[in-house]
Amino acid sequence: MKKTRNKIISMGMMVMLSAALLSGCGKKSDVDNEGVRAKWEDQRNNDGDTPTDAEDVATGGDASTEEQQEEISLLASKEVYTENDIVSIADATVGDYVRFGYFEQDDDFENGAEPLSWLVLDEEADGTLVLITEYVIDSPLFNYDWEMCTWDMCDARAMLNGPFYNYAFSKAQQDAILETTLSNKAYSDYIHEEYDENLAKWYEGEVVDCYDGEDTVDKVYYLDVGEVRQYMPEMNDRFSMPTKFAKNRFLWTTDYTLSGEDIAGFWTRTPGVHNTYYCYALGSLDEGTEMPCVEVTASYMGSRPVIRVDRAKAAACENEFSDTADGGILSLDMSAPLDSSYADTIRNAQVGDIITLGAFEQDDFYFNGPEPLTWRVLAVEDGKMLVITEYGIEHCKYLEINESKKDDEGEWSKIQWEDATIREQLNGEDYYDKMFTDAEKALILDTTVSNPEYNSFWSSRYSWMEATAVAGNDTVDKLFCLDIDEVNTYFADRDGFMEGQFTDYGYSDRLVYATRHAKGSGCYFAVSEKGDGATGTSQWWLRSPSGFANNEQFVSIIDVYGNFNGSQPDLGNTVRPAMWISIP
Repeated sequence: MKKTRNKIISMGMMVMLSAALLSGCGKKSDVDNEGVRAKWEDQRNNDGDTPTDAEDVATGGDASTEEQQEEISLLASKEVYTENDIVSIADATVGDYVRFGYFEQDDDFENGAEPLSWLVLDEEADGTLVLITEYVIDSPLFNYDWEMCTWDMCDARAMLNGPFYNYAFSKAQQDAILETTLSNKAYSDYIHEEYDENLAKWYEGEVVDCYDGEDTVDKVYYLDVGEVRQYMPEMNDRFSMPTKFAKNRFLWTTDYTLSGEDIAGFWTRTPGVHNTYYCYALGSLDEGTEMPCVEVTASYMGSRPVIRVDRAKAAACENEFSDTADGGILSLDMSAPLDSSYADTIRNAQVGDIITLGAFEQDDFYFNGPEPLTWRVLAVEDGKMLVITEYGIEHCKYLEINESKKDDEGEWSKIQWEDATIREQLNGEDYYDKMFTDAEKALILDTTVSNPEYNSFWSSRYSWMEATAVAGNDTVDKLFCLDIDEVNTYFADRDGFMEGQFTDYGYSDRLVYATRHAKGSGCYFAVSEKGDGATGTSQWWLRSPSGFANNEQFVSIIDVYGNFNGSQPDLGNTVRPAMWISIP
């Protein structure tokens, strides 16, 4: 399933980004299009194909339309993404491209990881090479919690020097990667007049208040602002194309190249306005916002790792395949018997206990396989129990809104659980099929799910309006979202409606935190603390219609404060699947 995300960006940041994106539109030039296409064709026929079909990525598909031909001209004239021949590390000089390590790039896990292409940024006096990935290869958060941080303590650094390093490189390649001592200065050390003007315009009242981080010794890292300016002095040096894997990981992309989502920004390790915002580099065909910044929890920025390698050692193992990358993503053994310890835990579980059943991606690093899923027991009766995931496990929409879902006046149809996109996904290949082994599926019961309209519930809370939602048909599901009555029945904190009182968090039982994967996939979560337990909590879907603001097209949620609330069905809240299982 190719997922998209609803980007939640502050208004000032959105305006800044929009201004930057629009700065390069409409520029074209004439070049030998056929020559460019032939070069790409030759490259694809060489050993070690590029991680994405170069022509598809640059043009969005078949390069046969006039617009796409113009884009090829534009890219070639700006010397952006020229598919230089891959050279041996032994012979490489600054500006060359080399192969080293493997990483998932074509978003097809069954064929294993693809060889990584690196741009040579620098050659040091002793022959050491500084390399940066040619492409944006992933879309991780800089930090998975909203907090002041520096490079020495952030999640991005831990990910690059842990899971990524161990997955992407063979043992010999790891030995060829040198430790690098990094200075981690705040952006105030790089501040200049242009950026001051941007801050005054887009961050009125904000004060640049960054502090330095400790020096670090790393194998893999991001460039800082000074290094971006050193190695990529012109704005069009900073263009970076994403791999298909990165694009499908909720990466934010721009239409700089006229025909679609081809260009992405990439993280630096330098804080911006303050230490909850970090700078990123974004190419431009013109002068634009020279070095903008975005929240550390932004799931839409890209990753371009940097390494320094010993030339001789790297040349000796440049074509080695990492054993860890051999099989692509790890997966469940669907034929495995039910784990005996899991079965014992389920048999002995009481209401409020946590059990483990199934597996799903949670740590936001796909290649080590899915992690065991934890479930909270809500009810135990007659040899069965009702459970719900302890965390919000993924960002998803309740309903994909399209023209077929609108009436003759262009309004959305009334929202019904039976038609919800999320229901189809929960009970199909996106969740049920891949979360559980065959033995675990045997425990999951078919549940008849009722779908009342809840008009009286919402009208009692908004006396000035008349709720007019329509009840839906009963459905039979394996996995489902809870409804309003079930939340009130099974959660200790009964009626969570608080009339906008956001200071007393008396509904902690309903507060939920998202997994790292859910945050990485773009879910909304609270980033400012207004009371105990609020920071980091996420909104989670119910299946009931909502009379919120008298809008029949809204769906009920539990919000970041533990209250009942309403949400547009195409926003990206988290999902907490619930199910009835038989006790083994």
